[in-house]
Amino acid sequence: MVKHSLLKNTIIKLFKQGHSRNLKTLLEKIHPVDLALILPSLDAENKKALFEHYVTDKQAARIISKLRDKKTVSAVLSGIKRRSISEIFKHINPDDTAYLLSMLPIEESESLLKLIKKTDAEEVNKVLKFNQDISGGIMNTSYLFVPVNSTVENCIKEIHKTKDKNDSLYIYIVDVEGAVKGKIPLKDLFRWPLETKVSDIMDNDPVYLPWNASPSKITNTAYRYGVPEIPVIDGNKRLIGVISIGNIFKTAKKETAYKLLKNNGLIDIKEPTKINTFNSIKIKFPILIYMAALGFLSSVAINYYLDIKGPHSVIISFIPLVLVTAYILSTGSAAILLRELFFERINAADTSSFMVVLAEVMSGTFYGIVLASASILYTLSLLTKNIKMAILCAIGILLSSIIASFLGAHLNVLTVRAGIKPTRVPLPLIIGFTVVACLVAYLWITNYLYYTNVVPDSWKILKF
Repeated sequence: MVKHSLLKNTIIKLFKQGHSRNLKTLLEKIHPVDLALILPSLDAENKKALFEHYVTDKQAARIISKLRDKKTVSAVLSGIKRRSISEIFKHINPDDTAYLLSMLPIEESESLLKLIKKTDAEEVNKVLKFNQDISGGIMNTSYLFVPVNSTVENCIKEIHKTKDKNDSLYIYIVDVEGAVKGKIPLKDLFRWPLETKVSDIMDNDPVYLPWNASPSKITNTAYRYGVPEIPVIDGNKRLIGVISIGNIFKTAKKETAYKLLKNNGLIDIKEPTKINTFNSIKIKFPILIYMAALGFLSSVAINYYLDIKGPHSVIISFIPLVLVTAYILSTGSAAILLRELFFERINAADTSSFMVVLAEVMSGTFYGIVLASASILYTLSLLTKNIKMAILCAIGILLSSIIASFLGAHLNVLTVRAGIKPTRVPLPLIIGFTVVACLVAYLWITNYLYYTNVVPDSWKILKF
């Protein structure tokens, strides 16, 4: 984080001082991944200048292909001249192009697709038609292949013909139907005479995956057979793409993130199309409604079995609801933030993390309003006709829900900002602290409002 902050400040300083030569030299030395992480914190003018004057098309392609923040992707692509986009995308693999386009609104992605060379656009469309969570959705459709009757000389010609379009580790041998019959590692190809038949030196039993293989199937196959690249076949066993070592790594990372969240007791969160309040609400809805129902049932049990007198009986009866709500909201927010930090789609040191935390707070506010309204109706119908106590508890539930979402999200950002990796974040400690903080806040708020008489005993609008 310190490294990225220093690089960002240096780049901005060079922009302001107009040291073009020094800036260009620096950008040539920075890894594309580091530049992709720095980009969101640059203003629109600097982003535009960077891609127009300071990086080559090939450098731009490497930087853009590493972007994982939708807002930054949209801002960068919209700031590049249209005639430059087709040149830049010549250097981006179809699977990365498909991933970038999938992050943009439909109208914008269709507009950009028209600027890409027709043959490249066809390859991108092949990937776009598949779900991004299966092998067909992450495969690269640029790969090396020759017919089964070819020679080593034919393979070398194919390599030279497509050297700017792929980074394949193997050349695949296919029959007249397009089915995979074998493969040859490129590092071994040049050991053989040019006239050697590929059928004599190929691996006759290549490992391959169907187009609909799951992430766990992809990673298990790669680890089991120790292969850095896996061909993908369609329903007729024809070769349609390959999953590269980079995509195998991304898939393994996704599986690791899933296990990380699950093993820490966090709810299972599938990747939404966009990080916003609506998706956050949708993700938490099933389990939160279920747990809220248990919370209200616990309130009934407390009032039925415990002989608690006075106004505090209503406050105490809602403690189970506050606890389960705080736990679900904090774990949900923590899971969303950790997933984004783990995949480096947001940076803990800039505004990209703030926007996700804000979305979580808005999500917690929505659920707080829903539960607060339900608690008022519940209190008035089953427990008491005291409108004051109903409103006090509703305010306490609303504020504790907001606190749960904020702390569940923001404490993870602060922890990562302090230098701890997302995989090392002490989740049980953070969630435990958040739940206790929500309980204390609920009890303090309700008691404070009760004794200061902020909510009057006689409610003039509603009379019971």
